[in-house]
Amino acid sequence: MPITKKRAEGSASGKRSKAAVMIRITELKQKILDTDYVENAVDRIATVVSRKIVERPPMTERSAERFV
Repeated sequence: MPITKKRAEGSASGKRSKAAVMIRITELKQKILDTDYVENAVDRIATVVSRKIVERPPMTERSAERFV
């Protein structure tokens, strides 16, 4: 379940109850123990990063100097 801005804010005051936080932590702990979930997550991250790299405009000689 992805964390959206609305879910991250929690209640109207912007705070989440300790119980809600503990439930979310438990959910995430279960997910990271699932090998298939982690492999799929890494694959999704690699796909997004690769797409961003390809979409980036080519470096100019001046901007490339920062990486030398």
